[in-house]
Amino acid sequence: MRIKKGRVGSKRQGWVLVVALVAVSVFVAMSSTSIRWILRSRQSIKTERDVLQLQLLCDAGEMRAKSAFEIDAEYRGEEWLDQDDLVTGRGFQVSIIADPVIEGSGADKVASQRAFQVVARMTGRAHAPETIQRSRIIYLPTPSER
Repeated sequence: MRIKKGRVGSKRQGWVLVVALVAVSVFVAMSSTSIRWILRSRQSIKTERDVLQLQLLCDAGEMRAKSAFEIDAEYRGEEWLDQDDLVTGRGFQVSIIADPVIEGSGADKVASQRAFQVVARMTGRAHAPETIQRSRIIYLPTPSER
């Protein structure tokens, strides 16, 4: 009578191999999900930083428009900041645009205020969105009303 050895051992080795492959697959899936979550979180933090920086640039543009209009009542706006950061490759632009606000009708039309639109823009970001922009409009009284 012959006894076959090896058959029971090979079945066990096959199951161990299957269990090991499933464990490795689960580990790889969990690791890739964790890495993806970390990268998205980092991108979100960078976007928040960029938005905050643009809001600060809008504040600075607003202060520049107010001070320039106090000095010169004919101030029409300007491209105040237009530069590229050589280290990060990002570009920053701040535009100030002036428009008179006309009130009254007929011959009584008077520019009682001047509206300034301040637009801050950042380009060349490494991740989406590649360009972000913030703007605001401020109203300043004309010198005759001060």
